[in-house]
Amino acid sequence: MSIPENVLYKLEGGVDETALREILAEACAAPSMAALSPWALVVVEPPFPALLFDGAVEMTTPMEVSVKGIADGAGVMIAVLSEKERPAAGEAAWSVISAVCGAARRRGLACVVFQTGDETAALNLFKAPSWYRLAAIAAIGLPGEEVGAYQLKPLETCVVLHRQGDNEPFPPAVG
Repeated sequence: MSIPENVLYKLEGGVDETALREILAEACAAPSMAALSPWALVVVEPPFPALLFDGAVEMTTPMEVSVKGIADGAGVMIAVLSEKERPAAGEAAWSVISAVCGAARRRGLACVVFQTGDETAALNLFKAPSWYRLAAIAAIGLPGEEVGAYQLKPLETCVVLHRQGDNEPFPPAVG
């Protein structure tokens, strides 16, 4: 099953143990500076604590849809924690989040990435050591009801071919 990248779905369970292990293996192989892997992954199974949804903000699309409304039916959630004090740990954590979403998609699963409103409460729930911060939570599940679509940027606005000696400016930003 191919999932269009510009559609947000209400998640409906459906993440088996094999798929979860494969997704986690791909996430752990995500690149990081000097191969330090300055992150930790926390797997959260349903039923999901309500505090994860309190004040939550969906991070990858401009949709104004309740995170609880789309992610509460997920089969599993993967919280990505990044080390507070390590340089570039936040950026490395986003490579992990991208790996999780890509791996899920390749298995016919949909993914919703969000940040909970109360990071401290979430870290306490995960029993995370004090040197971690919450980068984001990826809720994964079978795609159910479509709750909205958004416009992808055209390729021409995202890719600039630059050759040595080329002094042409970048194209204007599309607002």
